Amino acid sequence: MKKNTTTSWGGVADWYHEKLSSGDTYQEKVILPNLARILGLKKGERVFDMACGEGFFTRELSGSLALAGQDGVEIVGADISPELIAVAKKLSPAREFFVAPMEDVSFAKNESFDKAFCVLALQNIENISRGIREAARVLKSAGKFVIVLNHPCFRIPKRSSWGFDEKEKIQFRRLDGYLSE
Repeated sequence: MKKNTTTSWGGVADWYHEKLSSGDTYQEKVILPNLARILGLKKGERVFDMACGEGFFTRELSGSLALAGQDGVEIVGADISPELIAVAKKLSPAREFFVAPMEDVSFAKNESFDKAFCVLALQNIENISRGIREAARVLKSAGKFVIVLNHPCFRIPKRSSWGFDEKEKIQFRRLDGYLSE
């Protein structure tokens, strides 16, 4: 039986893409340059963008490598949201993207990637341990896995959520377990 891949991202895929394309985002200004520095991508490497969303980091890293004359890095992306993957494929038709949850990337062979990364998504993964085991499985020996997380006061798996106060017209982040594991 195939697992249902309906996610809360489906209805906001276009909005999310617009947000990331605005040209002045935290992802572009802070995360991207530091992710590129930490990954230190080299020609001939295979890299896995796990929980890639609409493919922002795959696109941007590939584009910056091309501009620097360092083509030859293969970046593959996967996300549980078919809607986000549709946006990624539309914007980067030459790249490989798969609809798959981080906990089950069975399309990827054992030890088939040199590096992998997961940006601002681990807190949304249903089974975090299994997702990390999948990253370890697909990474080559001595491979590198980079995780970028929000501060836990903002995203605690199954212990935080968005709320909206209708009376005050204020959106807020609800936390039901601050300083929890």
